[in-house]
Amino acid sequence: MKLPILLLADYANITSDGKLNVMGVFTDINATSYPARHPTMFLVLKFAPELGELDQTKTLTVKLQDSDSQPVLSLPLPFVIKQNELGKRPDSHYIIQLNDTVFPKEGGYEFVILLDDEHMGEIAVNANLIPPETSG
Repeated sequence: MKLPILLLADYANITSDGKLNVMGVFTDINATSYPARHPTMFLVLKFAPELGELDQTKTLTVKLQDSDSQPVLSLPLPFVIKQNELGKRPDSHYIIQLNDTVFPKEGGYEFVILLDDEHMGEIAVNANLIPPETSG
């Protein structure tokens, strides 16, 4: 199994005919104070399974950790690799909506993706401290 797409976005969905739509890809979160709460983000994954992996149930685990590898969150999720109607190797899109994600401090973070405890990939996200806007 390969993970050719892993990204964070403001929004993502899959159309009824299987097209992946992604809007607002980012790797930085800006906040005026910490801990910071990000209201909504979408973690977008595209898996490319091998033919022998079809119709299997696995556990997908998403971990968010800080720059010291300290856990911020961990989400174990069921994941089924479905065979498509043509018997071809399907791409499996997986979109995870994350609401009210808390970043405890400024600095680097990483979303780590595991499939049955096998490391599939990671994506970095930076939590930046920005000065509050002043009215003039």
